[in-house]
Amino acid sequence: MRDIMRQFDSLNLHAPSSPEYQAFKYTRLVCAGCHWEFPSSYTLSLIGAIDGNTRIVLGATPGYVELGRNGTCTKCGSTESFLAYQRYEPSSISQADVDAIRQYWRHLGKLRWSKTGKITAICDCCNEYVSRVGTYFFDDRLECETCTDKQFADGVNKLRGNPFYYGATELQRARSFAKLHPGTT
Repeated sequence: MRDIMRQFDSLNLHAPSSPEYQAFKYTRLVCAGCHWEFPSSYTLSLIGAIDGNTRIVLGATPGYVELGRNGTCTKCGSTESFLAYQRYEPSSISQADVDAIRQYWRHLGKLRWSKTGKITAICDCCNEYVSRVGTYFFDDRLECETCTDKQFADGVNKLRGNPFYYGATELQRARSFAKLHPGTT
């Protein structure tokens, strides 16, 4: 991974806003043995951004030092992994993608409600009371329809500028959800 980063930096071919750079920035490292998606602290340790000399790394998952030193998965001991990423051409992004993300978040909202048994909750954005109808759940937040509408204002241009604007895997998850559940609202 360090070698890939060095090649990227030394070539100066791709600006930080390029699809190639964005795809690499949001890669996921997955253990080939147990298929565990390594936390970002593990990936950062592989590229040398954090190491064992750093006394405290807030939010880091234990085990990143070992992976950074020897590349061995702390769960299964495998020394092999997959680097998974998705590269999006800006021209491939449309309003259908924004609609798919919205549908996916709405579905997550319905799942969230079904697990709580509550009748009302508070929007994590505006702090207003919300009911089950028209709520969205993403990034560990519950939002009302009005706040979600604001999130999606100019959504196509936001996604074309950065396909990961709504999260590292949201576009891919939403596209997959839309294929599996066409017409879901």
